Amino acid sequence: MNNTARESSSFRIRMVFAGSLAMGIALLALFVYFVGFREIVDTILKVDIHLMFLAFLLDIAGLLLYGSCWYVLLRAGGLSIRFRSCISIALAGIFTCYITPSGFFMDASRVLLASKESDVRIGDGAATVILHKIMFTLGFVTFGLLSMTMLFMTRGLSHSFALNLLTVTAFVVIGTIGVALLIVKADKLGHHVHGITNSLKTLLSKVAGRYYPTMLSSIGGLTNDFRRTFVKLVKSPKAILASYALALSYWTTSVLILYVVFLALGYSISIWIIMLTISVGDFIQMTPIAIPGMLGVIEVVTTTILVMFGTPLEVAASATLLARIATFWFDLPITGVAASYYGAKYVVGLASGTSRSFK
Repeated sequence: MNNTARESSSFRIRMVFAGSLAMGIALLALFVYFVGFREIVDTILKVDIHLMFLAFLLDIAGLLLYGSCWYVLLRAGGLSIRFRSCISIALAGIFTCYITPSGFFMDASRVLLASKESDVRIGDGAATVILHKIMFTLGFVTFGLLSMTMLFMTRGLSHSFALNLLTVTAFVVIGTIGVALLIVKADKLGHHVHGITNSLKTLLSKVAGRYYPTMLSSIGGLTNDFRRTFVKLVKSPKAILASYALALSYWTTSVLILYVVFLALGYSISIWIIMLTISVGDFIQMTPIAIPGMLGVIEVVTTTILVMFGTPLEVAASATLLARIATFWFDLPITGVAASYYGAKYVVGLASGTSRSFK
């Protein structure tokens, strides 16, 4: 790829990012305008600072639990990596997710950084990342089902609303289990993979250029590493249960953050409503909406759900914005430090020609 083509590609990427970010900012501005800027400010001024400080502490605990969940899988897969490196790489991945229009970059960055920072092969690392996402998906599904059950019993959740949520939940669970089974049974589906492999080779030849032969020679080993480690982890009940428990702990901190924010505003709300709100919000985050950090989208969705359960609009909007400050905006500098460290480290290495190739 010549310099002109490379610059053109880089410009298009920057324009896509700028456009998606502008869309998120515009949506957030419309949200604040619709609710009423003065109403939001007046509500937020009543907040209990001490309880808000607790929300920030819960967020830090959540970040550690997120990285720990992945660390358990890495160690169970026999992969050597320091806990500190695992946490910092996870933080860098979160930052990548926040500033890019797709969660794919978060997963890819974790795999690549784990490979560079320790003796973790690309395929092995990818297997742990995919299973990590599955554990977190099962975690929020568990919370969603529990909250729906409790709300149906205590508040008479409407049948149509409950049915729609159950349909979405079933779709997510079936899809997640299907992906896991597809990977585990891949050896029995080999005759279906030939066409996909050829398409992947064609794509790589166009993207990688002169690096294509090296990457092609790594594909076979990469897929074998991926499946071997994935199957090994799936057959390790202790690792799965530990990772699932940590995922549930992470979701617990997410629920408690929003609950504490409501307490800080002096408003009493059911913990089951909070739990359902968080579950639906995370499902929305899984959808391929190309807006960095789902800026504006999460605020609208969360507020809408809370209002549906009788929360005053200005209180719901204020609580949502405060919760996002305690998570998204507070996370940005924390995760940004980790991302900046690795960015500087490997950009300098790449410039000097010392960056390592795929293992």
